[in-house]
Amino acid sequence: MNPPRSASVPFTVPPGTPLAVGWRFQAVLLLEQHGLAELLDVLAAYAELRCQHEPDDCSAAEEAAQGGWCRIAQPAVRRIERKAELLAAEKRALPKLPHPSRIPSRAELQRRRAPAVA
Repeated sequence: MNPPRSASVPFTVPPGTPLAVGWRFQAVLLLEQHGLAELLDVLAAYAELRCQHEPDDCSAAEEAAQGGWCRIAQPAVRRIERKAELLAAEKRALPKLPHPSRIPSRAELQRRRAPAVA
């Protein structure tokens, strides 16, 4: 993950540009606050949800008529799949810890270590 841009680097959006008004300005503020990588992850997750909600059912002829826009989606699909693989690998790498109720207390450990008095 890339860290957000340092506050020491001043950045202003020139007035009168499309990025200076409306939702675009809000997007610029979010980019400055969270960084590009975080926003790309949000966009990829949103795209995945939209695709699940409205599955793509266009035919090859429709895709060709629209200029092959499905090829544009492939990088996003690869990014989503890679993120899922990384999360699954991270989950597998976590150590299996005992349930908290099975972890002995200090008193219990001291009793186990103390020599048995006969």
